[in-house]
Amino acid sequence: MRVIMLVTTATVVALGVPLAFAVHRAFHGDAVVRLQRRAALAIGEVTLPLDAATVARALSEPDDPPDVGVYDQAGALLTGPGPSTADNAVEQALRGQPAAKVLGASLVVATPLNDRATERVVGAVRVSTPESTIWHRTFGAWALMSAVAAVALAGAWLAARRQSSRLATPISALARRAEAVGAGQLPESSAPSGINEVDAVAEALQAGAVRLAEMLARERAFSSDVSHQLRTPLTRLRFTVEALGARPDAGLASAAALREIDQIEATVDHLLALARGRHPRTGRTDPFQAVDAAVRRWTATADGHGRRLVFAAPTNLTPVVANRAALDQVLDVLLDNATRHGAGTISVTARHAPGGVAIEVADEGCGLADAAAIFDRAEPDGHTERAERTDGTDATGHGIGLPLARTLVEADGGRLTLLGSSPTTFQIVYPNALDLPADG
Repeated sequence: MRVIMLVTTATVVALGVPLAFAVHRAFHGDAVVRLQRRAALAIGEVTLPLDAATVARALSEPDDPPDVGVYDQAGALLTGPGPSTADNAVEQALRGQPAAKVLGASLVVATPLNDRATERVVGAVRVSTPESTIWHRTFGAWALMSAVAAVALAGAWLAARRQSSRLATPISALARRAEAVGAGQLPESSAPSGINEVDAVAEALQAGAVRLAEMLARERAFSSDVSHQLRTPLTRLRFTVEALGARPDAGLASAAALREIDQIEATVDHLLALARGRHPRTGRTDPFQAVDAAVRRWTATADGHGRRLVFAAPTNLTPVVANRAALDQVLDVLLDNATRHGAGTISVTARHAPGGVAIEVADEGCGLADAAAIFDRAEPDGHTERAERTDGTDATGHGIGLPLARTLVEADGGRLTLLGSSPTTFQIVYPNALDLPADG
């Protein structure tokens, strides 16, 4: 609307202002022509030689208005209205040149009066009209032009409003559909708006929304199928281990296996909840117990790789805001990364930090070549830029573990960062949870 009104106003001004001046000049020229015609008629009625009484009688016909002044060759007024002596216009006419000038508040036309026999200038005829008469006609024309301009602007405003509504309505609808797609909903197809560009965007948005909905449906179906398929063998495995646990020589091994099964089931439940967009309830978790349990789980694995796993932390750590299953997964990712891709002793420490608790997992590896890429998730085709240690080993495993770990930590309000790359040290920081109930 602003653009159309601006263009229309500029056009009206660009055309109207010159036209207004042209109208005034036209009315002025018309007044000059009328005065010249009146002077010519008066000259035809005057007889020579010039005599005041004779000229007065000649110009006193009933149909002749008393608006003509006659001057003799010396510039003296013989009869009629006008100054007693010649003004600039009359002086110019006495020199043989017709004149049309604005003198004071009047438009004055002066015409030479020639002797027909000798063509010698013997006097002048002066006719005038008030300048206000011309301006009155001009103002009337300008008022009419202003009215026409106002009608044009009103028409432009109505057209602009209709056109802007025609453009804005489908764009607003498109914005609402985009918001619906962002909220995970599949908007219904709308009728074409008649604007090719907007319809093209709407079609692309609808096609993208359909593809996104199909992809989400496949992802959720996959997660549900995986969960279902894992639960069945895990249940059978649990029954088998429990049956073996009844044997006197397999009690400890059975208990350890059952703990591993519990951990796997908790991991499956947690990942399934994340895949369905329902993050498990965050509660009050004891970080010492979680880290101690993780170290116990990974001690045998570290020994199998010829590595030593050490743990140092005070037992009175403040409870933190974290989901226990998520914290277990994050620790498993970091310990797996350090065990498979690190070097030397693996150190796990936990300590108090301002407003929370910091957990650090470090090894004696020689560092990362590209530390900025370690939290980049792998693309769907399996390719991604991965950070590599300077010894050439992959620092991110399958390109999923560390990004998933950061996602889990941030979902609980914490943060996971690479504290140092030589030696490689990861740090987890969780906020304190002094007023929350214990996590179930």
